[in-house]
Amino acid sequence: VNIQDYLSRRTLVAKVGSLVLGVAGGLSIGKEGPYVHTSSCIAHQLLSLPAFQRIGRNEQSRRQVLAAACAAGVSATFGAPVGGVLFSIEVTASFYSIHHLWKAMFTSVCGAAVFRASRVFGSLKLFDLTNFQTQDLGDLLFNGEMYAFAILGVLCGVLGAAFVNAVASLVTLIRQLRTIVAHA
Repeated sequence: VNIQDYLSRRTLVAKVGSLVLGVAGGLSIGKEGPYVHTSSCIAHQLLSLPAFQRIGRNEQSRRQVLAAACAAGVSATFGAPVGGVLFSIEVTASFYSIHHLWKAMFTSVCGAAVFRASRVFGSLKLFDLTNFQTQDLGDLLFNGEMYAFAILGVLCGVLGAAFVNAVASLVTLIRQLRTIVAHA
C-alpha cells in the first residue's frame, strides 16, 4: 500500500509536534507507534540526502532501511533491541531479507543505547511514573493473587478457544448453506 506523504517532512514535523504537545498536556498517548513512525520518517528523509540517494533509489535497500528504522523506534521506546528487531520482522515480513538482520540489530542496539542514555541523564523518563512496592513471591501466593490470576488465565484461555471454535463452526455452516442454496 502506498500512502501519499506518509513519511514526508511535513508529516514528521506534525507527528513530533503533536506528540510533544500531547505528552506535555498530560494526554495518555502510546509512545511506540509515534516513535516507530517518527524514526521511519527520519530514515525516509535521510534517504533523500545526496549521500544516501543511491540507497534510496534501490527499492529493496530502501525497505530494509525503513525496517531498521522501525526496529530503532521500538528500541528507543522500550530499550529492548531484540524486541525491536522482532517487531520490524513482523511488520515487514513480506519483504524482509535475512541478509540485513545484523543491520537492523545494530540500529536497534543504537536505539536502545539512546533510550538508556536518556534515562541516565534524566530526560525522557517515560516509565518512571509509578512507585510500585516490590513484593516477595511468597506474599503473592499467600494473598491468593497468583491463584486468582492463574484461574483468570485458564478461564480466558478456555473462553478464547470456545470463541474460535464457535466462529469456525459458523463459517463452516455458512459455507454449507451457500452450497445448498447454490444447488437448489
